[in-house]
Amino acid sequence: MSTKTALLVLLSVLALNLCACEGLALHDARLKDSPAAYEAFLQQYPESAEADGLRSRIDELRYREAVEAGTPAAYREYLARHPKGSSSEQAHLAEEQLSFSEAEAAGTAEALEAYLKAHPKGASEDAANSLLDRVLYRERIGIHELRTEQVNLANNPDGPLDGWAVVADVVNEGRRTVALVELHIDLLDASGKAEGQQNKWWAVAPDLGAFPTPEALKPPLAPGATRAFRWTTGAVPQNWSQKVGLRVTDIRFEY
Repeated sequence: MSTKTALLVLLSVLALNLCACEGLALHDARLKDSPAAYEAFLQQYPESAEADGLRSRIDELRYREAVEAGTPAAYREYLARHPKGSSSEQAHLAEEQLSFSEAEAAGTAEALEAYLKAHPKGASEDAANSLLDRVLYRERIGIHELRTEQVNLANNPDGPLDGWAVVADVVNEGRRTVALVELHIDLLDASGKAEGQQNKWWAVAPDLGAFPTPEALKPPLAPGATRAFRWTTGAVPQNWSQKVGLRVTDIRFEY
């Protein structure tokens, strides 16, 4: 056998061995079926005939991971790795919707402003701006003369004092008429910590739905106007200090 022929035979054997090794590595990657496994294979065999198909599979798996996680961060990670991926459009939409839902649930100006900064032309931009407007206006609803007093829950002046009332003056200190003002009532212990169940009631509300709506609550609250707030309960925590915290948790404008 000539030297040339022997060299050709050796090269053929090496090629077959390489093909066999690539095939085994590909088989192993497909058994694992994970982005990490496919990426490790592609790093070792970047010129593989299967490269394009494997990159598509990595894209598919990463998008599936983002869907299963269901968080804005997961979709952002997918988009960072696959900015032009096959599911990038769906990922952008899902990330925007979930980010707005998180900001809406947080209900703070900081969260809404962060959403708007990150999504200046997002599908929920108008809703976020509207909610931010309401959140900021809460600061213009003043709470004055806050106090507690023992009362008869049946409004019987001769009856026993079997409950408590939280009373305050709620003032619209802004320039817009409001149609709804919802307040959260915290019953505080001696250290100022809220105790007991979550409580809410309204100073202004046109219709409370499941609750009979007192007539005094129905009229909108004009700029500069005051509305008497009153909430009663017969269930107070054992360690209640007879002090309360009262904060506005929602408003609606009159249009």
